[in-house]
Amino acid sequence: AIFPCGKEVPQKKDFPKVYSWLSTTSQNAKIIELPIYNWNMWPYTQNEIWREYYSTLHYRKMVNGYSGFSPPAWQKMIVEVMSGFPSEESTSYLRDIGINYIIIHKREFDILYKEKFMVNGHMMRSGGEIIDISYNNKSMSLIEQFGDDYVFAL
Repeated sequence: AIFPCGKEVPQKKDFPKVYSWLSTTSQNAKIIELPIYNWNMWPYTQNEIWREYYSTLHYRKMVNGYSGFSPPAWQKMIVEVMSGFPSEESTSYLRDIGINYIIIHKREFDILYKEKFMVNGHMMRSGGEIIDISYNNKSMSLIEQFGDDYVFAL
């Protein structure tokens, strides 16, 4: 199938492998995919549409989403998580709101870094730096890797 904008829509068998893996986790699992975007982070916001589409493979609760309305508290949370991740404070916050798994899309962080993307006055780190810091964050542990998609448990 093809979207009206001309983009091809992948079939479930062609979804990134991380989403098949998520379908094997507890149905009560809560996830966040990073980087995460709110409505004013165009053109990256479109990645959230794909995440919703891919979630049809696993149906786990997730912080990510896409809508015509973003509650101010949600927008504030996105800015705080994006500008501080993977600090101890940001991962502590994610644990406090019940997140079990953080999916880090390294390639997306590399794009943001290359394009000098900033959130709340903070320039995004490269994907490699995000992964390195995450390895050393005591509250996170790598449990799976699918190419440039890393799954950390909290």
